[in-house]
This record gives sequence, C-alpha cells and structure tokens, in this order.
Amino acid sequence: MSLVALTPDNLGDIADGKARLILKDVIGAILQDLDNRGHDLQTREINIKIVAKKVQNSDIVHYQLFADAKLPKYGTHISEGRIHKKVKDGRTQMALMFRDDNGDNVDQPTLNDHVGDESN
Repeated sequence: MSLVALTPDNLGDIADGKARLILKDVIGAILQDLDNRGHDLQTREINIKIVAKKVQNSDIVHYQLFADAKLPKYGTHISEGRIHKKVKDGRTQMALMFRDDNGDNVDQPTLNDHVGDESN
C-alpha cells in the first residue's frame, strides 16, 4: 500500500479498517436507540474525535480515532417518597421510604394497608 492523505472519505481506513467498525457500531447504537425510544423526540449525537501527537525529533505523527454515541439518559417518571430517620446506638440512620405498590403518592392507602385491620 502507498501513503495516502487522511481525508473525511477515508476515516474508516484508520487502524487497518478498525475505525470503520467503530463508526458502524456507533451509528448502529444511535439507530437502535431511535427505534426503541425515538418517540421521546430527543436528539442523539455521534462524536468523532481524532487525536494526533508528533513524535519528538521526528516527522512521524501518532494518531487515533475515537467515536461515541451520546444518547438521552434512561429514566423513570417522578415518584414520591419520605425521609425516615431512626436513631440506633446513638447514630441517626436515614432511609428514603416509598410505596412499592404506589410510587406516585407515598400517603395513599391501598388495600394492602387494610388487610388484617379489624376496624373496617
């Protein structure tokens, strides 16, 4: 092979074609995420970075290509909980308490709260 100038057209040829596989995987990640959750109408990004550093006392340059996909974070809707404090052995222990059967309202009673309650 002969020496060729690095251009946008041959970025995939870096590292014996490994850059092409990286770019293909990153594009695939964006497309897969759009297919799974594209209804959220948020943007996805592909970041391509080439780093280069000249070797000291030489005309040689070491370079690498990096690429990554920036995807929206996965998340749940807002749930409600309450801070619970308990003193044990002179130390305050805290926990976030939430209803595992109703995450939207920590104070809403459910049928589970009345099972075994003889006042009803």
